[in-house]
Amino acid sequence: MAENIEKFLNRVGEAAEQSTLVKVTLSKPASKHDDLRNIYVKPVLIKEKLLFAFTYHYERRDEVKNYDAAQMLETLREMLPERFFNAVLFTVSEDITLLVSSKGKATIQTKKVQESREQNLDHDKQKNRLLNPANPWWYQLGLTTREGKITADMQHKFKQIYKYAEIVESLVKPMKFDDTVHIADMGAGKGYLTFALHELLTQRLNLDVDIKGVEIRPDLVLKINEIIQSDHLKGLEFVESSIEAYRPEKLDVLIALHACNTATDDRASRRVPT
Repeated sequence: MAENIEKFLNRVGEAAEQSTLVKVTLSKPASKHDDLRNIYVKPVLIKEKLLFAFTYHYERRDEVKNYDAAQMLETLREMLPERFFNAVLFTVSEDITLLVSSKGKATIQTKKVQESREQNLDHDKQKNRLLNPANPWWYQLGLTTREGKITADMQHKFKQIYKYAEIVESLVKPMKFDDTVHIADMGAGKGYLTFALHELLTQRLNLDVDIKGVEIRPDLVLKINEIIQSDHLKGLEFVESSIEAYRPEKLDVLIALHACNTATDDRASRRVPT
């Protein structure tokens, strides 16, 4: 067993040295109770230095750590097979798979690949995201650091927000709007989803919008409007009102997600004229 694991790690080391390593994945946790579900490793270039970014995918959060080549190999050695039974090395020309059985038998499989591959040393793919954590409102809303990194305790929340954005994009993208899209987000609360909606529609889909976050708590309305004004967000405003009392002049889209206390019932019984 140890021989094949070392053979696999040697292949990883060679690929790193020869600049042919595309990525490494670790999966199939040795313990079903392990909160760490898998690990992705890719080369990144940071300040002209080649490092290897480990993305640790936990049940409710992600963590990223950067290591040099020696640290990368040592970390993989600690994980195999103590934490993970399966590992795959993807190079520019082949896939090398390490499989460790529950009885401890390790095997290696190698497969040549037909498609053309190359290393991608970019460590930030924000331009491809529906939502960009580096935008200042996410820090002001308490989800990220000043540097635009999602905080550990908000990883799960941001995943939920991102999933919401994916669903909304799939619904809105096929639609055609000739003018400003008027939207009301009922019971908007702290504004996470309202800001996500505004960012998605304006920055991703290039729509002209008029979004109203309807919230009954005056302190939240004041706080969120201050963020909106400081970030110069056009077409976004929070209004202080109950769901029942809100009377928009024009409405194209109504957002009515689950909320606390009586807000869900208010939404279900509310009839907004369009």
